[in-house]
Amino acid sequence: MSKRPNNSKSFNRGSKHSKYGNATNFNPSTKYLMPGHLGWLVSHDLNKERMALLNTFQILNKFNPKPSQDYLDMLAKSSNPEKEDEDEASKSDDEDLSTSLAAEIAALKGGNKAGEKSKAVKQFNKIDSGAKSMFFVKCEHLNATEILKISENMFLCEDEMNVRGMSRIFPVVASCKVSDEIDSDLVFDTIKDLLKSFLKEESEIIPKHCIRKEIGGEYDSANKDSQNFKLCLEIKVRNNSKISRRDLLKSVLAAVQSLAPGIDFDYNDTTNLFKVDLMKTVCCFSLMKNYEKFKKYNMMEHKFAVKKLKDAENGEVEIEKVDIEKQNWGSASVFQTLTTEGDTTVKNDNKESAEQCE
Repeated sequence: MSKRPNNSKSFNRGSKHSKYGNATNFNPSTKYLMPGHLGWLVSHDLNKERMALLNTFQILNKFNPKPSQDYLDMLAKSSNPEKEDEDEASKSDDEDLSTSLAAEIAALKGGNKAGEKSKAVKQFNKIDSGAKSMFFVKCEHLNATEILKISENMFLCEDEMNVRGMSRIFPVVASCKVSDEIDSDLVFDTIKDLLKSFLKEESEIIPKHCIRKEIGGEYDSANKDSQNFKLCLEIKVRNNSKISRRDLLKSVLAAVQSLAPGIDFDYNDTTNLFKVDLMKTVCCFSLMKNYEKFKKYNMMEHKFAVKKLKDAENGEVEIEKVDIEKQNWGSASVFQTLTTEGDTTVKNDNKESAEQCE
């Protein structure tokens, strides 16, 4: 009877490594959308993720109020290439000394080994949103007010930006975890912290007279002269079959009405939109002012509007309107003229046929 060969490789299951390297050092918040993340939720065209991501990074760096030193150095080098060559020539003698000192200091501190390059810390990082044709751009150096300010500057800018592949971009100012069932207390605390952050920055995103005094507002039920703040609420649930949209709507609506009773919800007025996106198990809260004015936060539509405005200044739109009117045979006015002409011809033909019969 033959014995089974002792193959040690087939039984060595402990030698399997994680695809992320050392699994103990892996941080899921660097790859996946997690509660507490702030940034932008970006939708893109099919199979255009990389192009949309690069254009998103370029736009965010353009309007970033706190740019990193590496980004400023890159801009300086691109603007003055001759000065860069002169600086490199003057600093060539001190390079060897500085690199050796940096390597020794890193070795003493237990950091990177000599010859290894330190990984650059990025201000904007792309992570998986958990939905198809969407990605999330995370930022840790900006608060909710600054994120909304960047989003507003994007759509107030009249320069033509490269937005190929991009569709809509939503500023996410708060997020919490909603997995198997809705935790109303957690949703309440998340919205409460968001309103407190707005009051702390003294921003007029939501007026103070609409927020309760217990959290720093100036709401007074006896004062009926103050104008209430109108807000439209929109709920979207993606890739989560355990949470219903109706239950999430009730929970968010109850929390906002309790914390800010001066807010009137009007679903027909979409000037200001409070959008809630449930991405698998993470609930993202987005506040978008001037929603209709900013083309529903659609970057491609905004680009067309800016281009049309510049063409109007150059006097090119009037020519286009004439061409469209000539080609638009399906318009109501042209259809009406054709039908009226057709009715008169039919009446004349019927009259002639009747005379012939007589």
